[in-house]
Order: sequence, then structure tokens, then C-alpha cells
Amino acid sequence: MIIVTNSDVLIPKQHDAFTIGPVTFIRPEHKGDKALIEHECTHAAQWLYVTVLSFAALAILLYLALPIHWLGLSVLSIGVHGALYRLVPEYRLRAEVQAFREQLKHYPDDRTESLAALLVSNYNLNISYESALKALRSSGLPA
Repeated sequence: MIIVTNSDVLIPKQHDAFTIGPVTFIRPEHKGDKALIEHECTHAAQWLYVTVLSFAALAILLYLALPIHWLGLSVLSIGVHGALYRLVPEYRLRAEVQAFREQLKHYPDDRTESLAALLVSNYNLNISYESALKALRSSGLPA
């Protein structure tokens, strides 16, 4: 779901869009930016993937430990992607590199250098511009 808004509460000031779970908030001036929307859709897919995996793992573990309440407690898995993204810089780097690579596919020109600059300045990753370029240009995910 995409919601167009100019709210600095829902979208951090340094960003043009922001995804929380399956919901993407995008600034009005960027609502037609297909590349940015694909970037945010990648984050929604990452959230879904991690949520499904962590739900399954948590459900199995809780079923073995607490057979009566396992399903209700498994909803805790909904926040796993967000927690990993905020707390683990390596996870955040992988998530952003994957999303930026998807975004790059949708531009008619090469914007790798400008997106590398965003990766360095907007995501609290403590990486160099050269490392960001290398991550965006390589075929695998960053270590």
C-alpha cells in the first residue's frame, strides 16, 4: 500500500519515501518515481520474507515450549525486520544495497554514484563512499 504524504513524522526529513512493513509513505513530489517506488517495494518484500521466516521459527519453538499459546505469541515476529534494520548495521546495509540495486534498474541513466552518496550520508552505516560504490556495483550482497 502506498500513501502519499508530506509528513516529516511518517517520512524522515532526509528521505523521499519510507516503508514500514507493507506500507510505503512517499512525498507528493515523488509519487511518480517508479525507481523509488521499486526501492520501497523491495523493503516491503524484505519485511515479508523476514516476518514469514521468523514467524515459522518462533511458532515452532513456542509450540514445543508452550503448546497452548504458541500462535498468539508468534505475532511478535512482525517486528523482527524493523528491529534488525535499526539495531544491526550490517543488516541495514544489506537491505539498502538490495533496495538501491533494484532502484538502479529503473532509471534510464546510471545513478550509482548519487545513490552511493545517499547510502553513505543517510543511513548511519559508517562506510566510505568507495565501499558504498563497491557494494552497489558488485553482484553479491555486502559481507
